[in-house]
Amino acid sequence: MNNNFIKIIIGCLMFWYIFLCAHHYFNQRTMWNDEQCVFQSIEAFTPKMMFNERLRAVQVFPRVYLFVIQQFSKLFNYHLLALRFFPFICMIGAFLLWLKLAKYELKEPAQYIVFLLSWAGSGKLIYYAAELK
Repeated sequence: MNNNFIKIIIGCLMFWYIFLCAHHYFNQRTMWNDEQCVFQSIEAFTPKMMFNERLRAVQVFPRVYLFVIQQFSKLFNYHLLALRFFPFICMIGAFLLWLKLAKYELKEPAQYIVFLLSWAGSGKLIYYAAELK
């Protein structure tokens, strides 16, 4: 295959995945039950409580990550887009990191394209990765 054609395919697949993630993020679907349970603690806890008390729904969650989400979303009155902003950024960041690792490991362009398709073609991955936690 032509090298430029392969680069175009790779670029299109990368764009498609990021577009799907952004579309899902801006769609603002309602919070799931477990997201609502975590949100109770985000909304009610002070920063000190965030690190010293159990979450209201007795869930386990990385406290620093939860604290960052709390402080950022508080600036936007806990709007759903603000609550899901850091998960969205982490999802895109993980995608870019995996691309870099795959580029190093997968030497054949066809293997790399199949790897990209596993991301861009997985609606469930995009759907479940976009939640608050």
